[in-house]
Amino acid sequence: MKIEANRRVGVLGLGISGMSGLRYLVSKGAKVFASDHGSRDRYDQQELSELTGKGVEFEFDGHSFDFLQEAEIILAGPGVPLSSPLISRLQDSGKKIVGELALVAEELARPVIAVTGTNGKTTVTDLLDMVLSHGGMKTFKGGNIGTPVYDSCLNTEAYDALVLEVSSFQLDLAGEFRPDIGIWLNLTPDHLDRHGSMDGYRDAKMKLFRHQHENDLAILNDEDPWCRRSYSELKDRTVKSFGFGKGCSAMIDPAAKTVTLTQEKETYRLQSTRLETLTGLMNSAATILAARHLGCKQETVQEALEKYRPLRHRIEFVRELNGVRYYDDSKATNSGAVLAALSGTADKSVHLIAGGRDKGDDYTLMRDLVSTKVKQLILIGEAADLIGGALEGCTDMTRAVSMEDAVIKAYEKSVAGDVVLLSPACASFDMFKNYGERGQVFIDVVHGLGE
Repeated sequence: MKIEANRRVGVLGLGISGMSGLRYLVSKGAKVFASDHGSRDRYDQQELSELTGKGVEFEFDGHSFDFLQEAEIILAGPGVPLSSPLISRLQDSGKKIVGELALVAEELARPVIAVTGTNGKTTVTDLLDMVLSHGGMKTFKGGNIGTPVYDSCLNTEAYDALVLEVSSFQLDLAGEFRPDIGIWLNLTPDHLDRHGSMDGYRDAKMKLFRHQHENDLAILNDEDPWCRRSYSELKDRTVKSFGFGKGCSAMIDPAAKTVTLTQEKETYRLQSTRLETLTGLMNSAATILAARHLGCKQETVQEALEKYRPLRHRIEFVRELNGVRYYDDSKATNSGAVLAALSGTADKSVHLIAGGRDKGDDYTLMRDLVSTKVKQLILIGEAADLIGGALEGCTDMTRAVSMEDAVIKAYEKSVAGDVVLLSPACASFDMFKNYGERGQVFIDVVHGLGE
């Protein structure tokens, strides 16, 4: 979408993404109407004054139709519910509702690599950015991972590639956004309050590929049933898959800890690296396919994979004490992420700490793996009863009143060879500010054990 001078654009929501979008619109000479539900004193007063001097009009303490109807286009942040009465009223009045990807689609540097999925998209975005940078490419890493995509357009630097994490919320309003490489990692229940059903959630993810050209690349997880059933809709572009089958473009061998590109007959060895877990192998396979497609040399990719250090709170090894290994997977805020964490552990070896604020997940999806892998399930937080009911009869369960209590209960019953895993399947906001604080409290308590 081309933004011309004096185009009247409303910005709905002034978080990190909204403020970056506002600056982008001002740089294009647009007439901006910026609305936020928070108070004015939350923001940098000097910047607000400078933006007001450039013609931006603001409203705070709530969104009003009368204010926003002055605009022709409404830029809605990813957190804005599309079902809200205000959005419906603005659409009925003829306003075009767009998201950040749609707004900058025509201006993005090429190639664009976009990564989506319920779980793993931040890690793969970070890993791919690291691999490409190791190969000498100047990259922009952004999107849902933290740096708004607008910043790539505001910067004067020339990039060799853009590596973007994109959420289903962003894809809902992506317009004609087109990635040269689209990576879809998986789909497990999450955000169903927004998408209504798994089919609706899948449809949002498929918007990643909607505007790709014939020579663009789609990379999908062959082990994920939602990805597999979507192949038929991608016949007009190049499709590569990763998984365990010999027919996959990137074949994973969990026992040998390797990923092999079947057509090129290249094998990447990940044993004794931070990516040797099943989840790490899956993430590596998607990364390797994209990096090699962009021309990175095999030896460069291998070196980068060996050097990679995962982001915090994602199956992060904390310590080993008395033969028991402790892992922080606080970022696992849905059942699919917990299943991924459990899949790489030995049978009946795990003391799993789970619970927090429920997001409408179906915890019964964990029954099989919990029955097989979990020796003790320790439940915390608001969702303890929900999870306990869904997993009744699968394993021994106990309740804990705090993270410290949960870790101590795991410590007291664990023996050499066991694993203590924080993998909550829930949001953190009932007990903590965010998943990072939750993970750090777990780490601190674990390091204090035995003292």
